[in-house]
Amino acid sequence: MDEPASRREFQPSQRNKGANPAVVIGTLVALAGAIIFFVVRLMLANQAPAQPDSPPDEISTDTQYSAIKRQITKAMQVKHEADRLKQSEDTAAFKKKCEEAKTALRDVLDALDEMLDPVRDENGELPSAFSAYSQDYQRVNTALHDVVKSSPF
Repeated sequence: MDEPASRREFQPSQRNKGANPAVVIGTLVALAGAIIFFVVRLMLANQAPAQPDSPPDEISTDTQYSAIKRQITKAMQVKHEADRLKQSEDTAAFKKKCEEAKTALRDVLDALDEMLDPVRDENGELPSAFSAYSQDYQRVNTALHDVVKSSPF
């Protein structure tokens, strides 16, 4: 029975050493990084946006958009004339009117692109303040698609 007592004396004591220093240092670095990340993100969120939400003065006050609106009206009239000629038996006149409509609609799209290119973001998207321009663009694009599909080969 003396043996078990002597074995207990020679065994090292089970003392609590604490956490590994590498784990403590790694945790502190991660915590500091997270705090810095959130502080910087909060600071950037409070800054003013880089792009204005309202259209620039040169587009909103310029007569360029009103000229494009007139072009849209004329191009749509040519498209409607082509649609009316579709019912007639004069395919040469219909084909000619379709080509005129395609040219007029493409010219409108080019003019809209030229006007809106300075305000597009890096992905080519327009800001929400330009939704009216986008609607006109979509309307003209749909009309061009209709003409292309209905025109003779």
